[in-house]
Amino acid sequence: MFLIKSTARRRIITYFSLFILLLISYFLLRDSTWQGSKQLHTLMETAATILALLVGVISLIRFYTKKESIFLFVGTGFLGTSLLDAYHTIVTSTFFDMFFPSPPSHLIPWSWIASRLFLSIALLLSWINWYWEDKNKIISKNKELSIYGLSGLLVLASFLLQKTYLNVCI
Repeated sequence: MFLIKSTARRRIITYFSLFILLLISYFLLRDSTWQGSKQLHTLMETAATILALLVGVISLIRFYTKKESIFLFVGTGFLGTSLLDAYHTIVTSTFFDMFFPSPPSHLIPWSWIASRLFLSIALLLSWINWYWEDKNKIISKNKELSIYGLSGLLVLASFLLQKTYLNVCI
C-alpha cells in the first residue's frame, strides 16, 4: 500500500464525502415541486454580485502585494462580473420593472449570460497570459492599465450588445 500525506488524504476524503452528499441530495430533491419567486431570485443575484465583488477586491489586493499577473486578470474578471451581475439583479428585480422600456423577458436572457461569458473570457485570457509567460520565461511588468482597459472595454461591449439586442427584439 502506498503512503499518502495526511493533507492529501483529508482532501480526498473531503471531495469524496462532498460527492456522496451531492449524489444523495440529487436523489432526494429531484422530484421536488418547489418554486422560487422573483424576490428570491433578486436576493440570490444580490448575493452573487457581492460575492463577485469581494473575490475581485481580494484578488486585486493579492496582485498588488505579490505582483502575480494571474491575480490581476482574476480580479478584473470578477469586478466586471460583479458589475454585470448587478445589472442583471436590477433588470430582474420587481422594484425596477416599471423603469425599463421593454419587458423583462427581453432583458433577462442576455443579462443573465453576460457576466458568465465575461468571467470565462477573463479566465481564458488569464490562462493564455500565464502560458505565454511560462513558455517565454518573461514576466510582463506594468501592464495593469492595459488589462483594466481591456476589461472595461469588454464590460462596455457587453452593455452595448445588451442595448443592441433590446433594439432588435423590440
